[in-house]
Amino acid sequence: RMSVVGFYKRMDVMLVWRPYNEYRPGLYNPFKIVNASAFGIPSIALDEPAFKEMEGCYLPVKTVDEFFKKLDALRSSPSLYGDMSKICLEKSERYHIDNICKLYNEL
Repeated sequence: RMSVVGFYKRMDVMLVWRPYNEYRPGLYNPFKIVNASAFGIPSIALDEPAFKEMEGCYLPVKTVDEFFKKLDALRSSPSLYGDMSKICLEKSERYHIDNICKLYNEL
C-alpha cells in the first residue's frame, strides 16, 4: 500500500484516457479519478458518462489538443488547481472505506 501512496504523492495531475470505451460498452467507473481525488489531485479525462459523479474533480476533454489546453490551464492557475483539489478531497470522502463498509453492511 505504501508504494501506491508514494506513487500518488509524486503526482500533480491524473490523466484518464480510454478511447476504446466507445467501441466496447460495459460497466465503467470513476475509480481512477476517485483515487487521485483522495490525494487532492485533479484529473484530466477523456469524457465518459461514468465520470459525472466526480464532476469538479476532473476536466473533461474530447481531444489531445483539448487535453494540453486544460493541462496548461491547471499549470498556469494555482487558484483553479487549488479549487479543484479542495473539491477532490471533499468528494473522495464518499468513498472512504468506512462509508463503503456501511454500504456493504446494508446489502
